[in-house]
Amino acid sequence: KSPNCDNCPFFDQCVAREEHLINQIPYKAKKIKRKSRFFHYLIWKDGDQTVVQRREDKDIWQGLYQYPLIETENIKVLRAADICKDYKGIRANQVTVQKISDVYVQKLTHRDIHTRFYHLLVSDIQLVIKEEYFLVDQKKVPNFALPKVIDAYLS
Repeated sequence: KSPNCDNCPFFDQCVAREEHLINQIPYKAKKIKRKSRFFHYLIWKDGDQTVVQRREDKDIWQGLYQYPLIETENIKVLRAADICKDYKGIRANQVTVQKISDVYVQKLTHRDIHTRFYHLLVSDIQLVIKEEYFLVDQKKVPNFALPKVIDAYLS
C-alpha cells in the first residue's frame, strides 16, 4: 500500500521521498518461523548421585550442562521401555520411574523447547561412556551452568 504523501505533514522533510524509497518504506520484517523441540530429561538417582553431561554439539545451549536427554517428535510421556536399561552409555539395575513432571516450556527466539523430567531410581549405576557423562552429587547440580528450563525446574 502506497502512502498518501500529498497529505502528509512531513512532506517537505521526508527522507523516503527525497531518496525515492517510498515504495520500500516502511520495511516489514519477515516473521520468524518458530519450531518446537521436545526434550525428555532423565534424572538418574543412585543414592545421592545423579548423571549430568555437557552439551558439546553446535546446537542450542552449547557448553551448558544437562541431564541425559532423549529428543522426540512430540512431548508424549515416554514408556519405561523407551527409557531404560542401556540408555546411551548408562547402565543401571532396578530402574524405576519415580516421577514424571508436567511439561515445562522455554521460549527462545526461534524455538519453543517443550520439556519433561523423568526421575529414575536406580541401583549400581555404571557410566559406559565416561567422557560424555559423569556422576555428581544431586545437591551440586544447581551449581552448574544449566539451561533456564532445567534451572526453573530445580528451583
